[in-house]
Amino acid sequence: MTKLQPSFSFQKYLDNPQDQAEQFQRQLQSMHLNTSNAVNATIDDMSYFLQNRPTGETWIDGYQIQTVTITGTIAAGPNSYSIGATILNLVSISGVMQDTVPITAQANPLPFVNAAGNNVGIWATPTTVVIDPFDATWVGYTFYITLKYTIKRG
Repeated sequence: MTKLQPSFSFQKYLDNPQDQAEQFQRQLQSMHLNTSNAVNATIDDMSYFLQNRPTGETWIDGYQIQTVTITGTIAAGPNSYSIGATILNLVSISGVMQDTVPITAQANPLPFVNAAGNNVGIWATPTTVVIDPFDATWVGYTFYITLKYTIKRG
């Protein structure tokens, strides 16, 4: 997808700030730059953020897909973390856990299932993401969980 390309120079308008036509043009250019930056922030941007934001993608029902990444330290028992929004449809949920930052021994995908039975589950409620280590094996590990979801309009 093509990004908007700002192509203005403010320098030629700074010498004469009293001229209303030039002031209007300078304000219009400033608004165009702000709009370009806002649009470009969602186009082809697969970055991870700790705040809810639109992805620029649309789900099969026509609603815009939002994303957020939740991070923390795994504690005993199921623990809920606020998403900061109310989910209409959960599109995807995935994550990783690792022993330390930076990794010193190992990192595993979330949810995590192994033959020994020391699993870690993740799931979402309408307003939270839940991480549940079913035993103490992974307590103290750092986790990152990314959700993609839609929210109800209006």
